[in-house]
Amino acid sequence: MVGIWVRLLHLPSLFIVGVRMLIAVVGLAPVMLLSRDRRASFPRTLRMPTSWILAGAMISYYALAVAAFQYGTVAEVALFIGISPAFILVTRLIRRQPISRRETIGAIIAIVGVVVVLGPKLSLNSADTRLRILGDFLALASASMSALYAATFRAAHERGGEAPDPIGVALLACGTGGVVLTTVMSLLHPGVWQKALEPRTAGILLVLAFASTAVPSVTYAVASRKLPAILSTTSQLMIPVVSTTAAAFILHELPPVWVYIGGALIVYGIIHMFRQDAPPYVEGEEPLAD
Repeated sequence: MVGIWVRLLHLPSLFIVGVRMLIAVVGLAPVMLLSRDRRASFPRTLRMPTSWILAGAMISYYALAVAAFQYGTVAEVALFIGISPAFILVTRLIRRQPISRRETIGAIIAIVGVVVVLGPKLSLNSADTRLRILGDFLALASASMSALYAATFRAAHERGGEAPDPIGVALLACGTGGVVLTTVMSLLHPGVWQKALEPRTAGILLVLAFASTAVPSVTYAVASRKLPAILSTTSQLMIPVVSTTAAAFILHELPPVWVYIGGALIVYGIIHMFRQDAPPYVEGEEPLAD
């Protein structure tokens, strides 16, 4: 539902991200405080360079995703954000790790789906079309940041005992990103807080921060520990389905037929990549879900 909330908010994208992260800290803090092990490990998390790389990737992911939803259609942006597993294969190629034939075929199918979605628009030259294309490419950039997060987490895990706590990283990212972004945007847009504190706008920001940021950060980490990797990974493919349906009812935004065709290819390609012979994730390293 993130795309719906963002489109209903008429605020600068980086300000939305900053407030979203600040409020998410309030939702994540009890998870840290209620766990003795996490409280004890948090100072170590802050001292680890890997934690700051992960936090930077998470902040970039959220910033790019929110901007993408402001420019592109909800259906297309949600689809392209979900293609992050294909970018993970790129990071594995860079690290000279083996990639199975099934993963390669799945990635190719997903990329063909992206081309099907983007192709018809590239031949058009209207201002609205250019903005939608910008939103699509911001979504792909956001997906690449999600893949960087996952690859960095896996690399830390493979080094043995060096992977930081994912909840600690989320708190670090939300705290740092929230303070920096809200401060900068408040200076650039002096009247933005007055608009943000209007009852309707404040309500949407609270729902965005708690229901679509803090809660998923916790529940997805827990689910990935309890469920097989194939279930936790492919469950994210429900995001574009729910987003598209909600956008149709709430925003009256109906995607053209080629988006359904390309979307089906993207979803199938990702499912094909993460069949049982694909290497599993560890807790916290999954592509970020928006």
